[in-house]
Amino acid sequence: MSSEDLAYLADMVESADLALSYLDQMSFEAFRADQKTQDAVLYRLGILGEAARFVSEPTRNALNLDWSAITGMRHRLFHGYREVKLRIVWTTVTDDLAPLVERLTSYLAENA
Repeated sequence: MSSEDLAYLADMVESADLALSYLDQMSFEAFRADQKTQDAVLYRLGILGEAARFVSEPTRNALNLDWSAITGMRHRLFHGYREVKLRIVWTTVTDDLAPLVERLTSYLAENA
């Protein structure tokens, strides 16, 4: 695995961890009412998706993640921003990011 892939995967972990931390102890209703937190979470999901775009094909294949969903979220946030559904963002962060971080962190440890 290239050092660039390592850097992009680390960027993905960092952004996912930050998004998770922003929603820690927050309800969906509080998130929906807090524009600053929305902005922070959306930005971090966008960075996560942007980093994912540059991960090489061999590394993508080794990780076996839903890369199109990860990059698709980024595309939606930055290009379809008027159609972003906060409930989907909430579910993505609260349900999907912790397992993603776990998988990426494990892969990084195995390949460092």
